[in-house]
Amino acid sequence: MENRKQIFRQKNLAQMSSPEELNDILKVVNPSGWVILLSVFLILTGLFVWCLVGNVEKKINSSVEVSNGIAHFVIKDTAIKSGMKVIIGDTESLIRDVGQNKNGYYIGAADVPEMTDGIYKAKITIEKINPVKLLFN
Repeated sequence: MENRKQIFRQKNLAQMSSPEELNDILKVVNPSGWVILLSVFLILTGLFVWCLVGNVEKKINSSVEVSNGIAHFVIKDTAIKSGMKVIIGDTESLIRDVGQNKNGYYIGAADVPEMTDGIYKAKITIEKINPVKLLFN
């Protein structure tokens, strides 16, 4: 019956009352816990920096026909504007002329004087989003 009334083990009571162990360092977190905490902190810091200075670009793919240093392209569903960035192969240029035909397709042109004539695949950046602006809109 007496053992049931005793809440703490005798061994633990002896450790708490011995004066030579009062100055020992109390370990709350082991080193692997600190490593995990540091890596989570670094990941969150990197994500925060990317949100401030990074961009997310929305691009569409298209085929372009290059003739005499001018790339011509037709886009069906997405509105394009002059000044948008277009990447044809390894060449980057800006859209200079935009129009719309009778079917509602957008027709654009960009200067690419260093490219030879032919048909190429292109990526047109239609929107550039800064992630931090998404939070405050």
